Amino acid sequence: MKNKLLFLLIILLAVLSCSANDDFESERPKDDIEDPKQGAEKENQRKLNILVIGNSLARDAFSYVPPIIEDICPDISVALNILYVSGQPLATHCWYMSNGMTNFIVDAFLPYSQKWKSVSNYGADEVLSLAKWDLVILQEGSVNARTYEATQPSVEYIVDYVRSYYPDVPVAYTIIPSLADGYSALGNLSSDEVWKMNAETARMLVEQGNVDYLIPCGTGIQNARHTSLNSFGNFGHLSYDGRHLQEGIPCVVDAYTAVLSILNVLSIDAPIDNSTIRVTQDWVNAINVPGRHGNVLEGTESDYELARECALLANEQLFEICIP
Repeated sequence: MKNKLLFLLIILLAVLSCSANDDFESERPKDDIEDPKQGAEKENQRKLNILVIGNSLARDAFSYVPPIIEDICPDISVALNILYVSGQPLATHCWYMSNGMTNFIVDAFLPYSQKWKSVSNYGADEVLSLAKWDLVILQEGSVNARTYEATQPSVEYIVDYVRSYYPDVPVAYTIIPSLADGYSALGNLSSDEVWKMNAETARMLVEQGNVDYLIPCGTGIQNARHTSLNSFGNFGHLSYDGRHLQEGIPCVVDAYTAVLSILNVLSIDAPIDNSTIRVTQDWVNAINVPGRHGNVLEGTESDYELARECALLANEQLFEICIP
């Protein structure tokens, strides 16, 4: 009973705090999104359907993921959808799901066109029905992610909702990046301290059986903040504004960490060293990355090597900051 009351309170607070969506999205017909079961250029390609449920931090972490996986795994085609609500915790997603609301934006990476497309006014049931998902990934809001008590009820509800469609689908939870040092919302805490809180929430979720796997993006970013990569970002500390990662090398660290985790979960053996993608402004424009933060910060080959090392260490030691 206590958990149910807490969950209802979290949902109520989330609804009261809902804000307008980012200007990036526009109203488009619902049929403007391609079915992720279609679109592979070669019929002999293995098709991966991945669903991410979250906010703009999910865009930071996963926008580069499909092209990178396809780059290092030529026999794989990736359709990745983000069930997106701007600036909100998972409690808001729960509210929309429980009430059958069509308030979601869907960011969809379409394998055939190799571009992202964002479409408004979707319901969660519509998106879940698009494909048999190989993996579902959850990403909590930056405040709730600091405690298990605030996060667990929403995770439990969404996992039950998803598994009412696909009982055997594996579910992962993302350790989100901490806010950057110097950002006012940290209060008296340091970036490392908030990362530790985020990581502890994630550890409890997997230990208590609420989720199957963890995607340690925040650990990869925190590793990088203890290297020379920390100088990247308009705000510094890999950040554009203190909250979001900046396009380019900062988001590459996030993506490398996510790619390694996803491939591990799906038992795909492919070294991240084989990635030939180098993120430029033209590349980001070409694939139409959703919700971009700042101009692309290009890196040297040494920066890419360091990004890979931070991501590898994060996947080896999910709950420790490791400096390459």
